[in-house]
Amino acid sequence: MILKGGVDFLLYRILDAIVDNYIAVIEDFEDKMDEIDEEVLEKPTGRTIEKIRMLIRQIRHIHRIIRGQRDVVDKLERSDTPLIKPENKIYFRDVYDHTISLLDLMENIRENAEGALEVYHSSLANKMNEIMKVLTIIATIFIPLTFITGIYGMNFQGGGMDKPLNMPELYSPYGYVSIMVVMVAISICMLIYFNRKGWL
Repeated sequence: MILKGGVDFLLYRILDAIVDNYIAVIEDFEDKMDEIDEEVLEKPTGRTIEKIRMLIRQIRHIHRIIRGQRDVVDKLERSDTPLIKPENKIYFRDVYDHTISLLDLMENIRENAEGALEVYHSSLANKMNEIMKVLTIIATIFIPLTFITGIYGMNFQGGGMDKPLNMPELYSPYGYVSIMVVMVAISICMLIYFNRKGWL
């Protein structure tokens, strides 16, 4: 039946079968893209970006192949060679339209993959900002505590109670407890302040 249509019709069927086989490849790309989208939104990892980059490379590779086939089919459909009957050129136009549709689908998947890559980088940047915010808050809380411990770490006891300017609280039986209470109170007050500012 195919041979009765001529060699040009046989060529059309071969090209059509090749192009149709790319549908399964594109569906596989779409499934991978769906998995990547879920992973990026839920819990992105270093492995996620590798999947995205691998998918983009595969899409570009297949895109180049289909684009080359599109150009070949277009030349066949437009050529004046006697090897292709005028009544069969419509079939080559059909294959050409299929390649255009496939290229459009792959372009959409590529754009989605690049969008997922941007979302990943944005998520990573937000995570780093959160980490830096926590570290900054911790460092800010410890600044006054370090100042207090630095002062009392000088340990200027002098000659005893007869020299009150040399840290008389060092001789107080509650000196250590008092300083600890002050430091805890400062930390709590700063945490309350940060919380009211919406920084926690």
